[in-house]
Amino acid sequence: RAGQVGIGITEYGLSWRTPSFRHLADFTAALWTADVAGRIMAGRAELAHYFALQDTGGHGLLDSAGFIRPTYHVFRLLRDFHGSVVPVLLQGAPPTLSVYAVAGDDGTLRILAVNMDSRAGARLRMELPDGIPLLPESVRCLTEASFEQHDDAEEVPPAPALLLPPRSVTVVTVRS
Repeated sequence: RAGQVGIGITEYGLSWRTPSFRHLADFTAALWTADVAGRIMAGRAELAHYFALQDTGGHGLLDSAGFIRPTYHVFRLLRDFHGSVVPVLLQGAPPTLSVYAVAGDDGTLRILAVNMDSRAGARLRMELPDGIPLLPESVRCLTEASFEQHDDAEEVPPAPALLLPPRSVTVVTVRS
């Protein structure tokens, strides 16, 4: 029955048990969540459920008082991230940079870039295999600073080569 049964993840999250709720609600949690979501997509899982949506012993995208955690914004960034997985080739990228891409049925290419380096930004130049640059239509970036200041991701001016800030989650949309 190979190829007939899809892969599904009943639930994933940072920890099922921890003495420190801070680790479930800080920006490092958002980086981890974005990278794991990218890996799940790249692995072609048909479904995956994040544990937990609302506060349960420190877990959750929202706490019991309704405070929005950074991980919530990761899922907001990824809400339109569906389609066929597109292979990504990174040349000269640091090991702290993860990039994932999907192509939608409408011809839209969505790219998720997670820069986990705490000190250095990373340059992302997007191009087709034949070297033709891709110009993004929109770029949204979540950083610790944007979360603390605006409680959301920020719009970034599109460019063929983007500078991804340290410790950031960026979603780029390119339309064909």
